[in-house]
Amino acid sequence: MPTRKLVFVALLLFVPFSDGISASHVGVPPGARLTRYDGTYTVTQNNAVVSNLEVHGNIVVEANNVTLRNIKLISNTRWHALQLSEHAFGFTLEDSEVDGAGVTVNAVYGFGSFLRNDLHDAENGINVIGPSVIRDNVIHSFRGGADAHYDGIEINGGYDIDIAGNVITNTRGQTSAVMLNNYFSGLSNITIENNRLVGGGYTVYLDGRFNGGAVDDGSIRITNNRIGGGVWGSFALYGHQPHMDGNTGLDDAVTPESPQN
Repeated sequence: MPTRKLVFVALLLFVPFSDGISASHVGVPPGARLTRYDGTYTVTQNNAVVSNLEVHGNIVVEANNVTLRNIKLISNTRWHALQLSEHAFGFTLEDSEVDGAGVTVNAVYGFGSFLRNDLHDAENGINVIGPSVIRDNVIHSFRGGADAHYDGIEINGGYDIDIAGNVITNTRGQTSAVMLNNYFSGLSNITIENNRLVGGGYTVYLDGRFNGGAVDDGSIRITNNRIGGGVWGSFALYGHQPHMDGNTGLDDAVTPESPQN
């Protein structure tokens, strides 16, 4: 599967919902003074902390224990707005906004901790390639070409992934809010809890029909989420039996948009 991209925008959002889930204080805090950078911003120093930066282009991280904070990333690249090396361990992105600008496949491609970010206007929000914590983000306003398969969070094989407290709204009527499959490797120890997940063809997929590895149903938990708005339903599980408890429907309906080129 091809990799993808997105971009960060500096806004503070408050998105309340009647079910008690809220995405508050996401994006760059108001009043932050950002320094502009044009082009590819590459981080190669271990333990670097990069903050208060507005990047018009893309960001590549090739070092360990890097933190990006208060970043506004406006993408002009096709695949990944923010790309992490598979060896970039200990990464954190927090209080940032990625604007895919309608030209990027993945807002984020990589793994690590993703906290209180606003990801939008890309084909996919986060394409996860390793153990990750994804908490309190807002992922929305998907954009892509005629052949786009929109995913809020896409996991093509992975383990030790915690997805909690996010608001993911896919009004496209295509693919998912959360996609789990075993295309590249197996799936295990994944938790999806206390999120608001909206839209897609099916809102949540657990698809083990590929040859990348085994799917450990018993270690996958989908609990206490608000889920709905999928064109064909909330879940496509393909015979798998993850632990599911406390999930409820939505309070409001979603009308799928027509894909835009």
